Amino acid sequence: MHNVFNWLRQAAYLLILSLGFAAAPAGAQVGLPTSTSGSDDPSVTLPDPLTPDAANALISRLSDTEVRALLLDQLNTQAVAQDTSASEAESEFLYHATAGAWSSVTVPIERLSNLFSGQARAFTNFFDKIGGWSGLLSLLGYMIVTFGIAAVAEMIFRRLTSGWRILPLPTLKTSTCAKRCNC
Repeated sequence: MHNVFNWLRQAAYLLILSLGFAAAPAGAQVGLPTSTSGSDDPSVTLPDPLTPDAANALISRLSDTEVRALLLDQLNTQAVAQDTSASEAESEFLYHATAGAWSSVTVPIERLSNLFSGQARAFTNFFDKIGGWSGLLSLLGYMIVTFGIAAVAEMIFRRLTSGWRILPLPTLKTSTCAKRCNC
């Protein structure tokens, strides 16, 4: 019975694999154009709102040489854009290595006065948000209850695991060597 299931499973795998290979070439069988379009000019302009549908329509109308020329043009445009971004990254690095480094030291010193007024404002906002003195006392009560529950849980855990702990062996004050050698 076990061999029958293995055989059925292998047959199912082979069926799935063969269906997968049979369906794959069908999508790749696209008719090649037998003649080129009337223009031999490799410069093609992209549609202004370049959507995926517009790009697919444009590529379907172009010949192979026009598609290659368009691809090369777009790759060259991206290469120039990357060179520009690389030079911008270098100038940004130089800024952060010189004036940016200095400003990262001076700006926090200038804003140090905001720390104290901001801290007082933060405490006031917190005190108002939790409900004044009653909210503060209830928060303190919740903390005490939470820590109390945690302490009780720890005591129960220690009591339950006390048999698992290995206590150190008591040390002998006088060893047999000390008795023999009078050390």
